[in-house]
Amino acid sequence: MIKSRIYWGSAIILVGLLLLFDQWGMPINIGSFWPVFVLLPGLFFLMHFFSTRLKPGLLIPGSILTLSSVYFFFNQWTGYRWAEATSFIFVLSVALGLFAMYRFSSVKKGGLLLAGWILLVTALVNLFSTIFNGRWWPIIIIAAGVFLLAYKQKLREAS
Repeated sequence: MIKSRIYWGSAIILVGLLLLFDQWGMPINIGSFWPVFVLLPGLFFLMHFFSTRLKPGLLIPGSILTLSSVYFFFNQWTGYRWAEATSFIFVLSVALGLFAMYRFSSVKKGGLLLAGWILLVTALVNLFSTIFNGRWWPIIIIAAGVFLLAYKQKLREAS
């Protein structure tokens, strides 16, 4: 309870300071600084979990909000030129939250791990299809098949 008050009290003070600096004419552009308001709750969720080790469910919204704010900051700094190529970060943030929850939860639920892997593969497919415009998919699929055949062959040879 006390730690929660510290987190939220600190966030409110930071918001007040930013607004005060803006009124005083300091060169803080609140319009481009808004991802901080997405970052702070995400960091508070993560800090709350890692300081108490209670409520591993906080890792999912913590990772989503933290990585989303990184996405928003990056796109503001680059003028949204890479927004399409970096949109995979939203799916990746959920996958990482699920992996973290699986890792740090006392109850290991396979569904968390399976969902995390599905979302990670989905994010990577989104990334590669955006970067390579779909031209490299046949080669990537062939390489994955060759890898699976060679890996299975090595397992047989070891037996």
